Amino acid sequence: MVKEFSDYIAWTDVREEGSKFVGLIEYQRKIPGSMVNILWVMAPNITQFFDAEKAAIRMLSHIRDINTQGRIIYSDGVTL
Repeated sequence: MVKEFSDYIAWTDVREEGSKFVGLIEYQRKIPGSMVNILWVMAPNITQFFDAEKAAIRMLSHIRDINTQGRIIYSDGVTL
């Protein structure tokens, strides 16, 4: 899944960790050469690639915005 914000673009990915999988949300400022940031979507006992991807998609769908300082703002108002 890819989601665009005013200053950032974000997408989901999956990383294999041993026999388990971890969903990732990667996001980058819309400026050439900018750094990619990664949020790990931790969920216990995910052993299937597709389940890790679904967890990352669910979390990305709850992100309302990424502000100019790179802070994540969720739909419930919580900011990272």
